[in-house]
Amino acid sequence: MTSTVSHNVINGNTGVGVLIGGSIDATFQNNVISGNGQYGISVSLFGVFGLKVTNNTALANGTLDLNDPVPNCAGSVWSGNTFFTANQSCIH
Repeated sequence: MTSTVSHNVINGNTGVGVLIGGSIDATFQNNVISGNGQYGISVSLFGVFGLKVTNNTALANGTLDLNDPVPNCAGSVWSGNTFFTANQSCIH
């Protein structure tokens, strides 16, 4: 399934702001994610292929602003994002 999520403000959740999973050819772009308890944007370890996470602002989230548990961000492209913390160098 192809989908696009853009131009949203997501803040103040006790857990994860956005958990992306179970998607094919998904784009998550131009969103603002801040002040969430754990992760700002996190990708599921299973079921994400052809994901593009671009031009988002994720700041001041509890554990990490951006999280991709898949080694080397396989299946995902991260680019143009503004953030303080991320778990891998393949996240930009």
